[in-house]
Amino acid sequence: MDKKLIEYDVVIKLVDGDEEFLLELLNELIIQIDDSIKPIREAIKSSDYDSIKSLCHKIKGASANLSVNRTADYCRQLEDMANKQNLDGAETLLEDIEKSKNDLDIYLKNL
Repeated sequence: MDKKLIEYDVVIKLVDGDEEFLLELLNELIIQIDDSIKPIREAIKSSDYDSIKSLCHKIKGASANLSVNRTADYCRQLEDMANKQNLDGAETLLEDIEKSKNDLDIYLKNL
């Protein structure tokens, strides 16, 4: 797997070498991100900081647990913005999260 998307060597050990299970988990992450994009976008538009923090925290945790560090980092940054109640650049970060998710989805479909 692309090291820019996922630290494969790290995460495969966490699932005892079960690549099928890992792919299942990564597909679930993609679904979770997909389901969260619209609510995060709406929360940004309405400056609903608590919703942004909650949604990004969930994605950040799941991404970090699966070593999808780029996505986790984008979510951490957006969560930090919400904590500071300053959403300048939040839409761009959300686009980065979505692009990272799309890259992962494309990669998994091409395996």
